[in-house]
Amino acid sequence: EGNTWKEVPNIDSWAFGEEANTPTYDSEFGEVIVTYESVDGTYKSESAPENVGDYVAIFKVEENESYAGLDYEVSFSITKADNSWEISPSIKGWTYGENNQEISLGKAKFGDASVEYYSGEEKLTEIPTNAGSYKAVFSVEGTNNYDGLTKEITFTIEKIIVDIPTIQQKTYTGYRL
Repeated sequence: EGNTWKEVPNIDSWAFGEEANTPTYDSEFGEVIVTYESVDGTYKSESAPENVGDYVAIFKVEENESYAGLDYEVSFSITKADNSWEISPSIKGWTYGENNQEISLGKAKFGDASVEYYSGEEKLTEIPTNAGSYKAVFSVEGTNNYDGLTKEITFTIEKIIVDIPTIQQKTYTGYRL
């Protein structure tokens, strides 16, 4: 006996990090099995893919003695996600000799942030400690799945204020002080 699609198979594309779209389909007879393959052949599974790429959803009903089999393919893509700071990184200046650095790497939607410090254009190997103006560059490295992020913040380590004792002025009286 013949077999037809009561609902032609379909699946919509989505962006990395979003929930995978559920394919829609219905056949007149038989169980529909859905598998996924990447166009480049590196992915084959009954589970929807997660990484950026071009894919094909394969809808199949096996033929048996009661009805004909069905095959249908739908192309779809997972696109690169836009990344953003969910919590913006921050750094607050301080005074030389104090240990109250307020540094937050922030939180990106995708990826982990890191920070590098600069004195002018010179990259420093560690957080600065001497008085002066500096730049902190917070970044998340991009991948095939999401864009990278960068945020630059300038900050200052203030000079310490030192009280210098002074000798009080004495009036000469003719006698030894």
